[in-house]
Amino acid sequence: MLERLSKKASVFAATIKAGEPFKMALALEEAGIPAELRIGSDDDPYIISSVGEDQFWIYFADGDGGDNCRTYQFHYALELDGEDVEELALSWNLNHRFSRSFNNGPHSFRIEQDYDLEPDGVSPDRFLSQVRRWEATLAALKVHLRDE
Repeated sequence: MLERLSKKASVFAATIKAGEPFKMALALEEAGIPAELRIGSDDDPYIISSVGEDQFWIYFADGDGGDNCRTYQFHYALELDGEDVEELALSWNLNHRFSRSFNNGPHSFRIEQDYDLEPDGVSPDRFLSQVRRWEATLAALKVHLRDE
């Protein structure tokens, strides 16, 4: 328990880099946001988290096996029956600058939002503000899907 608390304390004393997914997961947990750090079949780390009932992923890029990454990406997937997914993606992209959506199959809708980091990383507060922007994006997506 003490070791875990000291790790959390150190997260907030330092910057967070995209190549340090464990710090991102700890920052999310500390903010009350669920976070599960996993390793994919390609040996790259990723985080599974959620907003309400909506599960999303954080992927890491521009690195080597999760090391020295310079970019991270929020990713959300949704299966839509009977919807024109391509039209939904196009209409979303037309009005939303900081995220992009795309058709990943006949009924498979995806939305992503990328962040490039400076070599020195970002403060935990800055990272959490990016998470809040992502949460706002998912909320706006729900409105978009309802109104379409």
